[in-house]
Amino acid sequence: MKKDLIRKLICFAAFINLLFLASPLLHSVPKKNTVETIRYADNKVIINVQPAVRGKRPSYKYNTLADNRFYIDILDSRVEKPLDFKASKGVVSRIRRNQYNNSTSRVVLHLRNNVKPKVKYIEDLSRFEIIFGKSTKKNSGRVFRVLIDPGHGGKLSPGAVGPAGTKEKDITLSIAKKLQSLLGDRDDVQVFMTRKRDQYISVSSRRYLSKKYGIDLFISIHANSHKIKYINDQVEVYYRDSKGKRLASLVRNELRSELGRKSEVRRHPYATVIRNNPARYGAVLVETGYLSNPHGEKRLRNGNYQSKIAKGLYDSIESFINSSYH
Repeated sequence: MKKDLIRKLICFAAFINLLFLASPLLHSVPKKNTVETIRYADNKVIINVQPAVRGKRPSYKYNTLADNRFYIDILDSRVEKPLDFKASKGVVSRIRRNQYNNSTSRVVLHLRNNVKPKVKYIEDLSRFEIIFGKSTKKNSGRVFRVLIDPGHGGKLSPGAVGPAGTKEKDITLSIAKKLQSLLGDRDDVQVFMTRKRDQYISVSSRRYLSKKYGIDLFISIHANSHKIKYINDQVEVYYRDSKGKRLASLVRNELRSELGRKSEVRRHPYATVIRNNPARYGAVLVETGYLSNPHGEKRLRNGNYQSKIAKGLYDSIESFINSSYH
């Protein structure tokens, strides 16, 4: 009797041990970096990466290959999906992205001539930049002035607060700095910020800065809130008059494309932060999501998601500058 009981206990213990080893739910699986979108423009290839550990740079290596090719390997990573496309202009003629092995993603660049690029990782934007020489953009001689406004700020104006305690003023400042970094690469754009730290800025001061610096575009970044906790977490872009309508539409389109979320444009004649702003080509208020929605709060806290918002805003500004705005 006792022998049978002992035998059963041993078998049961062995079964539990086997279950533990086999079940992915009972032991941790290391997260991998994710290689996401790739963009090529102005002699620069940008590789966006979602780091496995927030704030930690992915390990990588790069080198040249035969036949004017260059590769970069991102270690401990996976690709969202393979990529292979041809570029009609510039140094790069073709870009390929694949899973090189189980733990390494590889991006291969086919070059039109034998050049060696510079490679750098920008931690704030979670992206690699592969740079081939100087900018090819022609500067018309006119500097386009953009004023970025991180909504709220300081103890007097924390803005909305999410269920987990996330403050709107912190989210907006983080996104604004990422956008500033993106625009800083252009020699035809001069960037100004209404604030660079946690401080209170009055609406009248925002108008004053627009007038003082002769601002062309004013973009105020915010995060929305609603008494209904699980209201649809969407992007909303507000303009006050016809001068800002076109910019608002471009912002909506680019953010919808970048984030894959519902985005709307609305006229808001009483939006205080953009009312009477003297920006030459218009002022818009961008509600990047609903901080009061727990899912929205989680997204807005994510550094990579913030980078996508900044990228969408950058693309909308670029589209506006490249089009006939005179």
